[in-house]
Amino acid sequence: MLLTYACGIRDTAGEATAELTAAPTEPVVILPTEEPTAAPTEEPTAEPTAAPTEEPTAEPTATPTPEPTATPTPEPTATPTPEPTATPTPEPTATPTPKPTATPTPKPTATPTPKPTATPTPKPTATPTPKPTATPTPKPTATPKPTATPTPAPTADANGYVNTAEYRLSYTVGIDDLGRTLTDGSANNTERTDRQVGIFYFLWIGFHGTALYDNSAIVARDPNALKSESAWMNAGGGGVSAFHFWGKPMFGYYPSSEKWVMRKHVQMLTDAGVDFLCFDTTNAFTYTSNALALMSILKEYQDQGWDVPKVCFYTNSSSGATINKIIKEIYKAKPQYESLWYNWDGKPMIVGDTSDSSISEEAKAFFRIKRSVWPNSTRYADGFPWMEFGRLMTSQAVYGLNGRKEVVNVSVAQHNATCTFSYTAWYGANDRTRSWHNGKNDKSENAYFYGYNFEEQFNWAIKQDPEMIFITGWNEWIAQRQSVVDTNRPIRFIDNADPNCSRDIEPMEGGYGDNYYMQMISLIRKYKGAPGSTGRDVRTIDLAGSFGQWNDVTAYYRDYVGDTIKRNNTVFESKVDNTNRNDIVEMKVCEDADNVYFFVKTAAAITDPGTNDFDNKGWMTLYISTDLNTGWKGYDYVINYRAPENGETSVGRLATSDSYSVTECGRAQIRIADDLLMLSVPKTVLGLGESADFAFKWADNNTVGDVFSFYKNGDAAPIGRAMYRYGS
Repeated sequence: MLLTYACGIRDTAGEATAELTAAPTEPVVILPTEEPTAAPTEEPTAEPTAAPTEEPTAEPTATPTPEPTATPTPEPTATPTPEPTATPTPEPTATPTPKPTATPTPKPTATPTPKPTATPTPKPTATPTPKPTATPTPKPTATPKPTATPTPAPTADANGYVNTAEYRLSYTVGIDDLGRTLTDGSANNTERTDRQVGIFYFLWIGFHGTALYDNSAIVARDPNALKSESAWMNAGGGGVSAFHFWGKPMFGYYPSSEKWVMRKHVQMLTDAGVDFLCFDTTNAFTYTSNALALMSILKEYQDQGWDVPKVCFYTNSSSGATINKIIKEIYKAKPQYESLWYNWDGKPMIVGDTSDSSISEEAKAFFRIKRSVWPNSTRYADGFPWMEFGRLMTSQAVYGLNGRKEVVNVSVAQHNATCTFSYTAWYGANDRTRSWHNGKNDKSENAYFYGYNFEEQFNWAIKQDPEMIFITGWNEWIAQRQSVVDTNRPIRFIDNADPNCSRDIEPMEGGYGDNYYMQMISLIRKYKGAPGSTGRDVRTIDLAGSFGQWNDVTAYYRDYVGDTIKRNNTVFESKVDNTNRNDIVEMKVCEDADNVYFFVKTAAAITDPGTNDFDNKGWMTLYISTDLNTGWKGYDYVINYRAPENGETSVGRLATSDSYSVTECGRAQIRIADDLLMLSVPKTVLGLGESADFAFKWADNNTVGDVFSFYKNGDAAPIGRAMYRYGS
């Protein structure tokens, strides 16, 4: 994020004293982009860089005047659903049903007996009666359509299978690399649909240049690189204005335009329970093509029935011009994405400078504009914070109009003391890093693995119980190198510098891995609650029988259709992945007194296992955890880790360590037909009692022994190290 503010100095108590300044700006050279007239800048500090604009508009003043009454809050509801009653259901009540009561029935009593029996009597029964039943009957059948979207068409396939069970979102469990357990949220067994979680999402990687620089790699190669400009350049660093990664993402150095990565993000954030993405357009770049590409994937999965995050935008520099461009290029140009707009108080929400007179009347009428607010600038009651400095974890960090507690921000780390994270990363300053808690930075080795700062804030936010918690952030990853202002600290980055002085939750390669992602899921569930597991289904499955036995099994789980695609991207580095093979789409589980039965369906016919390298790659492998504690990464058993033969397959016990080691402990029965697979395993082999409680994962074509391969290769259901829960 290229932020437009300046910071003051720390006082003797150690708290940040921040104030807006009117210091002269210094030019920053930006690499050529698709929008060359809108050169971005990093966060201005004591000598801020010039805020970019895409259109020549007046820059907001240093301390904009709030307009708290400009956008009245009509209702105290968190996310009102527009026109919920505008369904076609009233139509059946407008039928000609009253007609039978208006028939000439009285005539027989008013005329002589012989006549009505001869002619008038047949007429009311022959003509009016069919009309009310013939016309309205088909119309009510259209009402159930919205609820039928996630359910497959009720026609059995050649093997007799068609799902008839209702799908309920299946919450997951797991254990991270620190041994912290991700529960299914049943401790807070009331799912609070009136609470929302958003996350700052960045579309800018690769947009402002594609030269690859990684601060962590540069310093690891040569610690002396930090001593001078020439030493930095000699160690492979980039010059002033060049964008640098602070570390390597788990998915590699990717551009924001890569759709393979977008699909992964959509799955991960949907599974995490994130309600909306707020796109960073604070520096007048809208990144329209990237935003629309991501929306197309969100819409694809929404149409499959997934509750994907919705979207909104955060503007600041040249706010009015940026808002006007966004409404023109996205909201008005792409009405097909209306179901993805994140609404607040009944309108699509956008964040911006409400004092900017250039905001069009059309935009004012269309949007619910929340006030952009900076961590070291004026607080606005109707503000939408993306980070806090001095207001952090105080009553001033809760925003809302008319007594409402609308939003609290939770950020991973804050450069509150210096407004320059590199000063703390490399030169001994004392910003609040990822490791900050209990009033100080934890200096112990790998303290940043734990997310102390993030969790401390999130728990505080939960106690305030706002309608929204907004997280900073998901995938910022890069920062622009700034010119030297202190020769004793020559290498200067504002927003991100190294793993500890950065603020992304998206998993990284090495370092904290996916700890923050798992931690975020757990905290979201703590805030919003969760429905818990799918429960049990007790019945016996005959593996020699029809797959139709599975039709109404209620322990039913789904995975994303179309999430296994080839990867081929050469931006920053070559990234090619052809492990897409079996696309897992449906799973079911049931049990009887002696066995547990598993079912899986793929999008196309299951591939022949004979071509698979079982020593290195899994083939339709089933992982089981019986205790979420021991075993490899929490998994205790692995089924089908060797090629099946003669209707049987392998069951192995995983070693109780981080090293992947498996010892065969039994056999399972297996049957495959086209795109369907079912297997049966004795409970005694899995160490289960009469009533089974366990967690499981199906995976295909993943690297054996690499838990992060469940994110990156082949298919895994669910994605990553998480597992579906079966049982009570």
